[in-house]
Amino acid sequence: YMGGTGALFTSVYENRRPVIINAGFSDQAVDYLEPQFVGVTNKVPRIDQRSRSAEIYFADFIDFLQNKYVDESAIYTGVRVDTFLGVKLAELGYSTSQYNLDTGMQVIPFLLLEPGAKLADIIDKLVIAENGHLYQDEQGVIRFENRQHWNFAPYTTVQEIIATSMV
Repeated sequence: YMGGTGALFTSVYENRRPVIINAGFSDQAVDYLEPQFVGVTNKVPRIDQRSRSAEIYFADFIDFLQNKYVDESAIYTGVRVDTFLGVKLAELGYSTSQYNLDTGMQVIPFLLLEPGAKLADIIDKLVIAENGHLYQDEQGVIRFENRQHWNFAPYTTVQEIIATSMV
């Protein structure tokens, strides 16, 4: 941290500022960037001018879900996990480009949401019941994978054969 009071330096003082972290390398004058993290700031940075350093705190989009609670009672009948997740993510302001949901394998016959319930706990129970996974990838996309996600190509096919002399 080199100090400064311009917009470039002071914009990080606001919470929920978008953050993208990439790792990069160059190969024959071509720059490559590999995404590592996408999220938002979640605390005011701690700046130490004496040591010329700053600590900036980030959270991914799943963390945003951890702090959401059900506002009103709601009843869902005959919905799949992916349908429920899509509705809730849209209600929270996520665009369809920010999530990718596998089709759920089972139908939830009855789901009651009560005010004050933690949304993340409800989602966690539904994903576990589906035997699936909910996570944010390195590009910032929230993904729901059902229990059969890894049972098909490309996960079950040979991608490349390496000669034993190359190992």
